[in-house]
Amino acid sequence: MNILLVNASPKGERSNTLHITHAFLDGLMSNGKHTLKTFMLKDKRIEFCTGCFYCWNNKDGKCVISDDMPEYTQLYKEADVVIFSTPVHFFGPSARLKNLFDRTLPFHVPEIIDRKDSGQRHEYRWDVGNKKIVLVATCGFYSYENNVEPLVKLFDICYGDNYEKIICPEGTLFSLEIFREFTQSYLDTARKAGVEMASRGRISDETREALIKRTFGKDDYIYLANNYWIQTDENTTPEEKLRIGVRQRTMQMSKMFDESLFPDEPVVVEMKFPELPYTCQLHLSRKGNQAVEDPERFLPHHLRLVLNPERFLAIASSRTNAKAGDKSNNVQMNIGKLTQIAVRLQKKGSSMEMKL
Repeated sequence: MNILLVNASPKGERSNTLHITHAFLDGLMSNGKHTLKTFMLKDKRIEFCTGCFYCWNNKDGKCVISDDMPEYTQLYKEADVVIFSTPVHFFGPSARLKNLFDRTLPFHVPEIIDRKDSGQRHEYRWDVGNKKIVLVATCGFYSYENNVEPLVKLFDICYGDNYEKIICPEGTLFSLEIFREFTQSYLDTARKAGVEMASRGRISDETREALIKRTFGKDDYIYLANNYWIQTDENTTPEEKLRIGVRQRTMQMSKMFDESLFPDEPVVVEMKFPELPYTCQLHLSRKGNQAVEDPERFLPHHLRLVLNPERFLAIASSRTNAKAGDKSNNVQMNIGKLTQIAVRLQKKGSSMEMKL
């Protein structure tokens, strides 16, 4: 099976979407012999279509523009499966992907025919066979509604029933290492979708349902996303930037604990950064988790973490490697272990300090 991956992210290999795409590919290629070729749009020169219709005025359909489009055309023709991996930019595909689609005018002939559903279309210039199309996309918003519809509609019109889609809101979660244990389940499901695609030619309804499930509730995700951006300007000192970054990542951590694991009375994890100075407490309870910065609201801690701010920020802000399952960053904030230690200390009515 010949597989073509079109990476339409302007970030290239650093794409958030690529985490999911690689997981899907891992499943798709797990059995049998396959050839994978990648067309990295950010590294290609694809000029804008001029609308001159030179390709339609000549029977061979050749485009008058000289760039990297012939390479893509040949790869597309040879592929049995084409995967378009794109972020959602302003409710549609990335500009690079939209531009690529504009340049596929030579793929079609000028004669207009009726579609089977409604409207009209142009027939392909050559036989596309049983080529399968897969759309993988992520976006920063939480909802599908008033968000991804233009992208989906574009693919619906272009490919009808002959494409599969994996569209994941909460895309921000796939960018940082500290979210890995929360995103791994979704990546496992994407891999399963790839296995099904290879064996059945389609993704099962059960897996489709699993792929639209969220990792966090809406309010928690919005809180996490709004504490993702570290905004500075030319007047921000390195010390201030470090403090802002530490605070943002600390705020995020309050939403990264499973509330059901805690008793009604808060388990208190204190995060102390003596060098800044900055101290924050995480009050973790079945009734809800929160980050507390006001010392007057501090409670006696059960687990105090004394942290070096540079090291903490380097770990908390490290980017996840785009390859699915890659464990190259072996220094991770292990949320599960911290949870277990804090709960045990709370039950014993004792406290502990750890320097990290």
